[in-house]
Amino acid sequence: MQDLTPLEIQKQTFSKKFKGYEPAEVHGYLNLVAEEIERLVNNEILHNRTVETQIEPLVVAATLHS
Repeated sequence: MQDLTPLEIQKQTFSKKFKGYEPAEVHGYLNLVAEEIERLVNNEILHNRTVETQIEPLVVAATLHS
């Protein structure tokens, strides 16, 4: 999957048809955006779990030494 940047989202253009944009093109782009958001959310969850795993022993050690 290609990396998607905010600038690419802002500058994305769609072909116009008689009564609006090409639906298949818009849906394809929205699918890319959705996949990128999903990837970012999953990365955030993973990073949060990693941080929690690393902090927990420190909290326990600090509590024991108080």
